[in-house]
Amino acid sequence: MRILNLDFHFNDFYKSLEEQGPKLLFLDYDGTLAPFHVEPKMATPYPGIIDLLNLILENKSVRLVIITGRAVRDIQPLLQLEQAVEIWGSHGREHLLPNGSHEQMHVSEQQQTGLDRGVTRVSKLEPLIVAEPKTGAVAFHWRSLKIEHVLQFETELVNELNKIAAHHKLSVNTFNGGIELLIPGTDKGKAVHAVMKELIPDTRVAYLGDDLTDEDAFRELKDKGLSVLVSPSLRKTRADLWIQPPEDLFWFLKKWVG
Repeated sequence: MRILNLDFHFNDFYKSLEEQGPKLLFLDYDGTLAPFHVEPKMATPYPGIIDLLNLILENKSVRLVIITGRAVRDIQPLLQLEQAVEIWGSHGREHLLPNGSHEQMHVSEQQQTGLDRGVTRVSKLEPLIVAEPKTGAVAFHWRSLKIEHVLQFETELVNELNKIAAHHKLSVNTFNGGIELLIPGTDKGKAVHAVMKELIPDTRVAYLGDDLTDEDAFRELKDKGLSVLVSPSLRKTRADLWIQPPEDLFWFLKKWVG
C-alpha cells in the first residue's frame, strides 16, 4: 500500500467510516474484486470478498455501487450477493437498480451493424480472440494469447476497428488484455457523475479500480472523494492511494463493514 496524494487526509477519512454518516463505495470488478482469467466467465472474486460485500450491504449507511465494463447480465452470476445491488454495466451504458429497474443506452441500426462487422472482421483476422458482446459495445479479449503472437496482429486489428468505427459512429478503446469497439460518449466517470449528483452533503465516497478505464472515474472523483488503484504493481495514475490485492483489498473493505 502506498499513499499517492499527500494532500488527502486519510486518517480523517478512515475515522469517518466508523461514524453513522452516509457513505458511497464504488467498486470495479475485473482486476479489482476478482483476478483476471483467460476465460471471463471464470473470473470469480477473491476468496472471502463476497462475504465482505454482504457484510457491507448490511451497513445501511453505505450505498454500494458496482461499475464495470461487463454487461449486467454477465456480472450478476459472478457476484452472487445476498442482496440486490446497484450496477452500472458496459462502462455506464446500462444501469440496474436494486429494485430491478434496468435502463440501457439506445443503439442505432448503423452502430449495431458496425459492432457486428467488428466481430466478423476480428474473428477472420484471429479466430482465437474472444468476442464479448454487450450493450453498445463488443470487447475483444486476447489475454489467453502469448504477447509475441498479439504483437503480430495488434496493429492491423486496431486499424481495421478504427475504419469500422469511423463509418458507424463508434470509437475504439484499449483495456487490460484487449480492445473494445463501442458507442462513444459514456465512460465510468460519467456513471460516477450521475450517482454523485444524488448525494447529500458530507457523504464519504471512495472508488476502487485497476484499469485505465477507471482513470475516468478517478478524474471525476478528484477533490470529492478517495480514488484507489487496486493493482499488483504501481503505474501512472490519478488515484490517491495504491493498494495490492488481495491483502490490502480485504483491509480496505473491512473498514466499510461498520
